[in-house]
Amino acid sequence: MVSQIFNKYYSEVLVNHATFKYLIYWGITILFSYLLYILYEHPISTFGNKLLHTTKMMYKRIGLTTNNKTN
Repeated sequence: MVSQIFNKYYSEVLVNHATFKYLIYWGITILFSYLLYILYEHPISTFGNKLLHTTKMMYKRIGLTTNNKTN
């Protein structure tokens, strides 16, 4: 997707600059990946960890265990 957008709008400007296009492509890809991590993956992961911690604490208070071992 990034390469298609890049080729559509900037192919005429940077026709003889393959190295520069390569670096810009990877820069944009890493930037989008970072933004996806910060805006989506990290908040979801943090929420899941809080939910799991809350569930474990609730089980501990009422005397249940999360891993049922039979002797």
